[in-house]
Amino acid sequence: MIDTIINNIRNSLVSSDYNAVYSAFDSIPYYSKNNGFSTYINIPEFETHTPVYALNTVFIPFSAVAEISVNAPADCSAEKLFAFFSEYILPRLNDSDYHIYEVKKITLKPDTNIKKLVLKYSFRIDGIFRKENTSS
Repeated sequence: MIDTIINNIRNSLVSSDYNAVYSAFDSIPYYSKNNGFSTYINIPEFETHTPVYALNTVFIPFSAVAEISVNAPADCSAEKLFAFFSEYILPRLNDSDYHIYEVKKITLKPDTNIKKLVLKYSFRIDGIFRKENTSS
């Protein structure tokens, strides 16, 4: 289920002009990724709720906290990073499959380990997974 959430968010962010969007759990070496802006998606909290059973389908409501990290080169200004986030990432997140109903936190800090300026945006989402019931 977590992979589905990450993939749906990733699909809403990727476009023909920007595809440096990764799962925080991928196995692609960091050094082979984009040297400009790059975006990582993590799900640090996930909770399912009571399933609803229909004739051939099970509906599983869930809540999760998603974390989007946008990394920019260390020499990038905070203004440019916020502009990229506000003009590109945020509108696409708002058009995604999930309802964002609570912004948890926004932080901006340099990461000296990777020599990048990092903007982290955490938010709570709700959704429903649909699973076809194959039992007879």
